[in-house]
This record gives sequence, structure tokens and C-alpha cells, in this order.
Amino acid sequence: MRRCLCALLLATACWSVGSTAQIEQDLSIELVRQTLVLRNFYTAKKLKYDAGGKLLSGGTPGYSPTDARVYIQQVRLEKNTLLIRGEHPISVFDPATGDTALLGLHERVDIEAQLPSDKPAYESAHAALDKIFLTTAEANAIACTEKEDKTFREVMLRLTQFVSAKPTQTPTGGEPLQLCFPAGSRAYIAGNGVTRPEEAKVYPPSYPLGEPRSNAKKVSNLAIIVGESGKPTSLIVVGSAATVFDLVAIETVRGWKFHPGSYQDHPVPTAITVEVVF
Repeated sequence: MRRCLCALLLATACWSVGSTAQIEQDLSIELVRQTLVLRNFYTAKKLKYDAGGKLLSGGTPGYSPTDARVYIQQVRLEKNTLLIRGEHPISVFDPATGDTALLGLHERVDIEAQLPSDKPAYESAHAALDKIFLTTAEANAIACTEKEDKTFREVMLRLTQFVSAKPTQTPTGGEPLQLCFPAGSRAYIAGNGVTRPEEAKVYPPSYPLGEPRSNAKKVSNLAIIVGESGKPTSLIVVGSAATVFDLVAIETVRGWKFHPGSYQDHPVPTAITVEVVF
């Protein structure tokens, strides 16, 4: 009897380990190399959730679905815990082609979600994912339309002809023009009654570590949205490819502060282009 019981316990343990490994593999097939958007547009580097899907630590709600994207690199299951590792990717707009590419070269993101022990792991893992990330239907509902994508491309091609932190040419006459940044962040551009954001606190960038210094000036061009609070969000590199200087520029500009743009005397999210000089 004791031998039979031991054999049964061993078989159960092996099945459990095998089942967990299979679920982890299935989740990896579904998620790895996919880009998802965090609910509440969190941008933190570490997020921890309880078994009920409540955020325990690591995030405050943000404005931008562009910044809240996570490119999934690894998924693991450990002791009723779902572990996800990824990166907050960046977008690169190439003025030469008018195309926007997504690069996973930015901040690492670690997500930990406790899973209820009284439910099947596969079922509870998917329930946790729906509480952490927008569903496909929800992400599609806020995504840029084909028309918005075309407008974004046309305006970016025009704006990048004179990228500068100083006031640029703006449209006049008609209704305010709104742009849709990748993943669905929307903002006005200055003109037609919308005022341009003004710099409040702007700091120079630090030279990238390990990069040899030269007499040649290095410039990083970015398209950003200045939110209603004056905080930069939805940062996009403008160039043929992202460099280490662009990554440092992004971190620098995130710390800048603006007086927000306004429309009819109310602050509004406003899209602008800036240059960061090293």
C-alpha cells in the first residue's frame, strides 16, 4: 500500500511539473515577441499584482498608451506566480521613408502577478493577463485609424523639415488638427487656436557613457506630446535609426517641464518636435 501511495504521489508530482511546463510553453508561444498595452497606461519598470488583479506596487496611472506598451520577451510560471519580462519599446519615425518602426531597445519591465491556487493555472494566468493588459479588442478600439495614420505621416514629414524646440510654422484657419501617435496617444498640434507649449525647465543631456567625445555636434530629434500637466509623453525618435544618443535624449526630455499648450484657455495635450544637442 505504501509503495502504491508513493508511486501515486510521484506520478501526481510529475504530472504537475509537466503541466506547469506545458502551460508556460503555451503562454510563451502566445505572448513572447508580442507588444501589449498596460492598463491605466502604467510606465513603471516593476509592477506587482495580487491574486485578485489589484496592483500592489510599481505604478501610477499615466496618459499615454504609447509609453505603456510592453514588448514581451519572457514568460515564466513559478509557484502560482506569473512572471513576465519585457521592455518598454520606442518608436522611430524615418523621414526618408515616412515609416514608423518599433524597437525594443529601451527600459526593461518586470511584472509579477500572483495566481489563485484554487483555479487551473492556464485559466487564472489568462484572467491575470486581462487585468494587467488591454485586451485585443480594447487596444484596437483606441488604436489609430488608417486615416489617422496617414495624417500622422503627412504632418510628421512636414514638421521634421524644421525640427526645433523653438516655435515652428503652424496651420491657420479651420478646426484644430489632432494627431494620433503609435498605440493611440492623441494630441493637437499648435495652430488654429491651439497655442504651443513653452519650455519651463529644460536640462542639457549627459554625454552617453562609453561614447568617445568628438568636436562634431550630436543632435537627437524627437517628436513628443506635452500633456495637460506639462509633462512630456509619447516620445518618438525622428531619424533613420535609434542610437545611444537618442536613448539618452529620451531620458533627458522625460525630465523636462513645459507650460502646456492650450485651446480656448484650457490646457490640452499638444504634439511638438524638439531637438536635444550633445
